[in-house]
Amino acid sequence: MDNATGLGNRLYFEQRLESLLQQEDEAYGAVLIVQFGALDDFEDDEGEFDLLLSQYSGILKQYVDDTQQSLVSRISHSDFAILLPFVDIKEVERVAMNILRMGQKIELPEKYDKNAICHIGADLFTVRDSSFQILAEADMALRAAQLHGPSGWFVYETDSLPQSDIKGSVRWRTAIENAITNNKFKLYFQPVSDYDRHVHHFEVFVRMEDDKQGLINAQVFLPMARKSGLIPEVDKQMLTLLIETLKTDVTHMISVNIHIDSWLNRKFVNWLISFVKANRNVIDHIIFEISEFELAQNAKKLTTIFAALNRYNARIMVDQVGLYVLDTSYVNYIKLDYVKLHQSIVNNIHDRPENQMFIRSLLAITNQKSLTMFAVGVEKHEEIRVLQRLGISGIQGHYVSSPLLQLPKSNQMLKFSGDKLNH
Repeated sequence: MDNATGLGNRLYFEQRLESLLQQEDEAYGAVLIVQFGALDDFEDDEGEFDLLLSQYSGILKQYVDDTQQSLVSRISHSDFAILLPFVDIKEVERVAMNILRMGQKIELPEKYDKNAICHIGADLFTVRDSSFQILAEADMALRAAQLHGPSGWFVYETDSLPQSDIKGSVRWRTAIENAITNNKFKLYFQPVSDYDRHVHHFEVFVRMEDDKQGLINAQVFLPMARKSGLIPEVDKQMLTLLIETLKTDVTHMISVNIHIDSWLNRKFVNWLISFVKANRNVIDHIIFEISEFELAQNAKKLTTIFAALNRYNARIMVDQVGLYVLDTSYVNYIKLDYVKLHQSIVNNIHDRPENQMFIRSLLAITNQKSLTMFAVGVEKHEEIRVLQRLGISGIQGHYVSSPLLQLPKSNQMLKFSGDKLNH
């Protein structure tokens, strides 16, 4: 972590980027390197430097978005990096121009040319690119932007980025509203298992059916649903589908991620309480998930609704733990049952002692609260051995099993998907 800004450092950024490339078969997006040159000139004036650093980092922190899993890190003295998953060139241009515009508003001594204090290099990437290549191209783009002199930006654009047939907010909204009206959502279920292959629960993933594009990944359509104010309606659809599944299959525990826009929406909360009461006979089979980032930001606001869910024996899980650098004091406000590590902490854990140390320190907190910890994003047998040794209760990822369209009849898995790769 970068103590001066509270942002992640370069190592943290690289791990997150690698995690995205490993996690998503169709991952794409952009990396921006933002350099505020004035920071170098204030190095000897600690007070002025700290103020300027705070102002510049404040401009960039608005691009931390939990729905999209975008990220901002400070990667050197005057350089910051932004990871924007699943964006196109138009969104990159919008972000870059906004950063340049906001940077010009920061007050500097008269000797500085406000038109030449910020440069941005961007690289559009796909899953075929390596993290090293992406960062190298973003850095080259930064140098190209600097060559032009005044504040500006330059981009390396991949020719083969996925192109959506649905373009613009209006058509996205129409497509999502159509899916809501016509129940065009499908649920997939990924098992979370212990080391003896006994499934603790299944996590729900939702896909949206579109006439032109087929099934659309939630990480693509949910940011657009949020922009259109439709997240609560999507979450209602998902919960309704889930209850239909549980009415015919009460063998399994199932976890479902509810977005913060829904948790903070009074109409949705009232609907949810009625929904829980009407389905109290199966509600103890549902684990409600919320991301650590959103819980940490809104813990006190959520105490009442979570207490109500607890009364009906619903369980609460915090997921994406470790995705951002956060204070874990939320465990003191909310009665929780489970925590789930983000895959950026799990990936190559056998080669990352700093991540092992993070897990040990987190376990010291969660064990005091009798919370069970799971790990997501497991891709290698070596990771499983380390996670078991550390005391993680269960694992999830493509090594265990890819998401399934139907729930299996048994909670006992015969083998992990990755077992055959080790024989």
